[in-house]
Amino acid sequence: MMLSVRLAVRNTVRYARRTIITTGTIAFSFWMLVFVIGMGEGSYQSIVDNAARSGSGHVVLQSPGHELLDPVPLSDPEAALAAVAEAAPGAVAAPRAQMLVLASASSGSASLLAMGIEPAIEKRVSMIPEVMVEGEWLPDEAGRVGKAVIGRSLARRIRVDVGDKMVLTGKDADHRVLVRISGLFATGSPNADDGLIILNHKTLGALLDTPDEVHQVAIVLEDFHDADAVAQAIQLPGVESLTWAEAVPELGDYVTLDRQGADVMFYTLFALVGLAILNSILMSVMERERELGVLLALGTRPGTIFTMVILEGLILSVISVALGLGLGLATVEYMSHTGLDLVALMGGDAAGLEVEGFSFDAIIYPRMNVARTVNGVLLVVIITVFAALYPAWKAARVPPVDAIRRI
Repeated sequence: MMLSVRLAVRNTVRYARRTIITTGTIAFSFWMLVFVIGMGEGSYQSIVDNAARSGSGHVVLQSPGHELLDPVPLSDPEAALAAVAEAAPGAVAAPRAQMLVLASASSGSASLLAMGIEPAIEKRVSMIPEVMVEGEWLPDEAGRVGKAVIGRSLARRIRVDVGDKMVLTGKDADHRVLVRISGLFATGSPNADDGLIILNHKTLGALLDTPDEVHQVAIVLEDFHDADAVAQAIQLPGVESLTWAEAVPELGDYVTLDRQGADVMFYTLFALVGLAILNSILMSVMERERELGVLLALGTRPGTIFTMVILEGLILSVISVALGLGLGLATVEYMSHTGLDLVALMGGDAAGLEVEGFSFDAIIYPRMNVARTVNGVLLVVIITVFAALYPAWKAARVPPVDAIRRI
């Protein structure tokens, strides 16, 4: 075995040009792989976080059968909040009530989804307070005349502005509440900007059957990958725990399909890496037939030659993966702070920065996915071994006499 190792190392160093070209090709491919994985994870983080902070949450607690048209109150909101604190101490949980209302102003009306929230808590979990374009966010106290914020596109559609009053009507004409528009927001999501009105939970209570009822608890996590674990950890009677992918299935399907498409590209890249290794090692064996014949004639076992060629391929792959991984990690780490501006890449056109009705940031900050990167490293090593099998078999079967006679 040691003889095979010494021969493999010697051949790798001796054929420096071949080694540099092969390792450079594979290292570049692996660098691209790590960078693309990082960009993909960064874009998923942006999309899912924006969706979560637009209203869905990374995890949602609600009663079974809850629907927008027929909201079902949680039987024990306090128990749900306590379960969140135990399962995810670093998470922020926002209790919410919601119902469909008819919003009427002197200039127009619209059917909207009204969301009753606790303004101080919502400011920690929602992106809407950060995208106020006119006016201000809701005050912590409801006040005698409730305040509300709506999307700028909705305000234009029904021709209202900051300071105007609106009457919200619930399930029947007997349930009404007067609100004053305190601010306008623009999230970039048509669903929110044109169909959502947000007000204090106590203000919405006038339209609810029970003023203090809570329909959902939206949980926002530091890392969306933890959603499955948190949802499974929160198991309460009469409460279903939904991850963001279950709460917004179209978004979950998009991320799944996009990852599958990326996997196809990765496998194609791995196939090209395998061909590069196969070509390099096979050409090396053909160029060294006379040398291999001499070794066999001197009594070197075919198994030693076979192992030597396999080890040459492994050395090439280890060097390549080390270089590619180092460059990839450095690139991802650097760009995780600076970001990649997609708008600049698209010539300043921000159109298309939306997925399934949810917007995502124009600047993507790549992030590492350790599992996918480790799988990539293992696949390169496995592909190297398989790519080297045929050249190794061919090298071990070189006829010594015929090889020595060749000039």
